[in-house]
Amino acid sequence: MFTMPIITFFAVQSFFSPTGSNEGVKNNATMYAGFAAVFVTNLVILMYVVSAFNEPDPVLAEGESLIPAVSFTKSRGKERED
Repeated sequence: MFTMPIITFFAVQSFFSPTGSNEGVKNNATMYAGFAAVFVTNLVILMYVVSAFNEPDPVLAEGESLIPAVSFTKSRGKERED
């Protein structure tokens, strides 16, 4: 997945290579390739986020929690006596 923007950049740049007759497109081939690579990068990130949201929730036994039990009332080391 991380190679898709790089492949897109070089593919679009070669598509708009200076062999054509349109001077405006030839001069801006790198710009168009960069825009396409950024677009593909955003698509890859979007696909990652969608796949993360589509993961199934873990099955927990009764009384279990995904959040670890943390107690802020205990002090480290010696116990204080006030």
